[in-house]
Amino acid sequence: MLKNLTISAKTFIQYINESHNNISFYLMKKCAVHSDILPPNDCPSLEILNRRKYFLEYLKSIDSELINEIPRKYITITKHYTDVCLIDQKIAKKFVSLIKNEILQNRYHIIELNPSLGLLTKELLETDIPFIHMYEGDITFYNKLNDLCKKFPSRLRLENINLLNISKLMHPYHICFNKQNIFESFGTIKEKQWQDESYAQIIGVTNKPRFIDHLIISTIFQTCFMLYGRPTFYLAVLPSVWKRFTQPRHQSSSSIMFQLLFNYKLLGSVDRKAFIPWPKYNKSTHEDYFQFYIVKFEPKPELLETFKGKNNLIYFWHFVRYNLYKKSSRVIPALEKLVPGCGTRLIKINYNIFTQFNDLNVGEIFDLFMEFQSWPEFSESIFVTGASEVKDTFDTYLRSD
Repeated sequence: MLKNLTISAKTFIQYINESHNNISFYLMKKCAVHSDILPPNDCPSLEILNRRKYFLEYLKSIDSELINEIPRKYITITKHYTDVCLIDQKIAKKFVSLIKNEILQNRYHIIELNPSLGLLTKELLETDIPFIHMYEGDITFYNKLNDLCKKFPSRLRLENINLLNISKLMHPYHICFNKQNIFESFGTIKEKQWQDESYAQIIGVTNKPRFIDHLIISTIFQTCFMLYGRPTFYLAVLPSVWKRFTQPRHQSSSSIMFQLLFNYKLLGSVDRKAFIPWPKYNKSTHEDYFQFYIVKFEPKPELLETFKGKNNLIYFWHFVRYNLYKKSSRVIPALEKLVPGCGTRLIKINYNIFTQFNDLNVGEIFDLFMEFQSWPEFSESIFVTGASEVKDTFDTYLRSD
């Protein structure tokens, strides 16, 4: 019943006028109306007002000087995926405590994505990390970050790039139009062999599944973040995003590729409200409203050996995309289109005419592909022709020169 309660425009405006805090005024003004009569359908519900009030109270509980340095675009509640800003030093400390033991095993080339106010950076410096490469795309944070660089001139380096949007930055049009090659900003990185230890430790926060999708593609083609070897990622991600890749309700090409390409584990969780902007509540992503997962993942060192070469890895990616596009796609009819007459071979290894790709787990899909690529007809099949055309498209998109 409370959800349907509304307040008058006059009462709402009065509530705004009583707020003397600049941030409070800004937030209330976002909901304000400019007329004396507020149509019933447009009235903010008591639930929304109470949530905004709670948002304000939380912001006020943080260091007031810190709050004044936060750009206004972060002080809102949004339903869109957007970059977030960590505003609570206690949560920064907990974040670092969850990854500290892991990251200190290899402190070479530490990269922090979008440090914003630098709270996480300070905690990382406290762990005796020798040097941090910071990549921040929002210049409104630069006064704060430059002060930090002046305080630790020999331990910090700052670049104006949002690497969470790297899939866009790597597009040839962006490189041509902006005359900026993303790899020129990576500094001096010692390239390592794929099977060697991680060449970089990358730390940050993202609520964008697109970023992880890009990491899958860059692992397959060994470019972008994977150009110099295998990096390790320590990220705060939304529960729904993490489960999308590791615990999907239904198998998808992205989840299959992620589980086969990466070693991964969940290290813990931190309070979601310490990251702004806050999300609008959604029943389907209930957990996203309360926490961020802290996760670690890195490409498997034995990846190329497992797939018997880079080409097979690309072919497998195309095989998954091609056959998982339609969940009800059946194995034998689908492969018969690529290699006519192959049905009898599949029946001998316990497939039947009704077996669907959606019935198979990740390991079974991998085994099916390895069986498929072992056939003598494979190299001359239309599958290889199609995969080569797709490969050319992604090579152009991801290539750095």
